[in-house]
Amino acid sequence: MDFDWTPEQRAARNTVAAFLDDAERARLRAAEDEGTPGLRGMTVHLQRRLAELHVFASAPVPGDESAALALLAADLELGAASASFLVAVQATRQCADLVAEHGSEKLRHGLLAALRAGERLATVALPDPGGAADGTPTATPAPGGGWILRGRRPFLAGAPIADYLAVFADAGGKTLVAVLRPGDAGVHVGNRLPLIGLHGLAAAPLELADAPVQADAVMGPFDGPAVECRVRRARDLGLAAASVGRMRAAWAAAKAHAESHRRGGKPLVARQEIAFKLAELLALTQTAELLACRAAWMVSEAGEEANVLVRCAKVFCAETGERVTSGAMSVLAGHGCVAGNDVERAWRDAKTLAAMGSTVETARMAIADELLERP
Repeated sequence: MDFDWTPEQRAARNTVAAFLDDAERARLRAAEDEGTPGLRGMTVHLQRRLAELHVFASAPVPGDESAALALLAADLELGAASASFLVAVQATRQCADLVAEHGSEKLRHGLLAALRAGERLATVALPDPGGAADGTPTATPAPGGGWILRGRRPFLAGAPIADYLAVFADAGGKTLVAVLRPGDAGVHVGNRLPLIGLHGLAAAPLELADAPVQADAVMGPFDGPAVECRVRRARDLGLAAASVGRMRAAWAAAKAHAESHRRGGKPLVARQEIAFKLAELLALTQTAELLACRAAWMVSEAGEEANVLVRCAKVFCAETGERVTSGAMSVLAGHGCVAGNDVERAWRDAKTLAAMGSTVETARMAIADELLERP
């Protein structure tokens, strides 16, 4: 792994940055406060543009370091503009990866192209660690073929705007993934949940009440947790990238404020305590970005430490995101307490990202367990 972007990776980052100009970022901020139809429209718009820019494609194959880091570089730019829409876009990408690797020919033919082109939205409902006892859907064979799904997910990001739901279910001790559509028989998406941050991310509970699914719309059943682990790893790495993006946005806003506002006849940045605070926040942001890059590189290399590194990145980026955005608010002082400014948005987003995916407590336990299992 190098410690600077290659020309190809820099090109991917610059391409997305050029697309996300000031006008586009203003549209994203405005869309975050819109209703569900507006969120769907903006998410589809982003996916289409990213597909046109060739940075929305499915995850790179193992060993393709340059492509993996180029994708991360693009995600960091989108995360700086809007973590909400980055998480929504990543959910569709994760579903596309599942279908590409494990879907039936009929499923791939009918769904994959639309997902990769950004024309359709999808999300993935992962199981809880406690399985069916914690609400993970169960799947039982249906008479005449196919499966019947029952269960409830209390929080599913992207559900109110998704065209497809890839739902992990317990099939008698094995795992299967069923591709469902909101409005199908037995599939009920609840009302959109109000989130403290990530206002551009539509989330809702999902209820499956004897939902039938055809055999060719099912992936698996799988022995062991390998498929689930790969999706969970991709999600946690995406959330780490989103956290880094919010740090970058908060630091840039704090720096701009310190340069443009004056106290005692001098710009704030001339005060030693403000300059030192900005330097500290930049060091934390850069460190988090480097760890996210190393985790993405290890995943691309299929390294044995990939799972641990991704969890480390999720923990560090989530906690550091809260610290950096809080520090940026202190630079803005009273201005940072006014709702709607970029730093306040980044702070709320950072708090929400820390609770999504593998929580820092769960990730720490998984890191410890894996390290203890090593000889």
